[in-house]
Amino acid sequence: RDAAAAPLALRKLEYAKSRAEAELAYAERALANPNMSAKTEFAAVSPFTRNEISGTIGGPAIKNKLFWFGAIDVLRSSQATSYQGTFETQDFDNWAKANLPNSLATQILQEAPPLVFPSTNFVTVSQLEASNPGYYAPPTGIPGTLNAVGTSNISFSTPKDGYQWSFRVDDYLTKSDRIYVDAMRTYDTAVSNIGRPALNIPQANSSDFVNINWTHTLSRPF
Repeated sequence: RDAAAAPLALRKLEYAKSRAEAELAYAERALANPNMSAKTEFAAVSPFTRNEISGTIGGPAIKNKLFWFGAIDVLRSSQATSYQGTFETQDFDNWAKANLPNSLATQILQEAPPLVFPSTNFVTVSQLEASNPGYYAPPTGIPGTLNAVGTSNISFSTPKDGYQWSFRVDDYLTKSDRIYVDAMRTYDTAVSNIGRPALNIPQANSSDFVNINWTHTLSRPF
């Protein structure tokens, strides 16, 4: 049994040696969208896109001594999100523009309007004042029956992009000693959406990693 296995082990050793002495490269692309997602008759899949490209390459810089390896992954994606929120109505916005054009509050409302004005669950000025007695002082002359706030159905697509790369070098100093250094960086971006496009907050996150190691192989007679 051992004699029969020897040629196979030798071939595996020669294959591993040939692989170690050659440069290797690999690339991959992944695509995803709602049409590729499993769903039931009762649940919908929110629209999204995902386009990801990755690749690796490596090989010997000095035969049987110095080796290098690199990898990169790039992501371009987006995710649709929907929710309901409370915002000022179009009627209230128009009244403020006509009657309080120089007010700081009116200027803010004009510069950062909601993505969609409310269409349901309206609350009038009088109702809003009654539910918060003494807290809201309505402007002089505003009709109590004016719809002040309501519920908006907000839908938007949030991009999420990023990349990650890594690089490593192995140096075999002797048969028993090896030093290797690897570095990695991850970076991604996103947008925080609060229903007012002018106030969308771009976000960026990153992390860096560097590692240096030395290994020494100890042997002893058996």
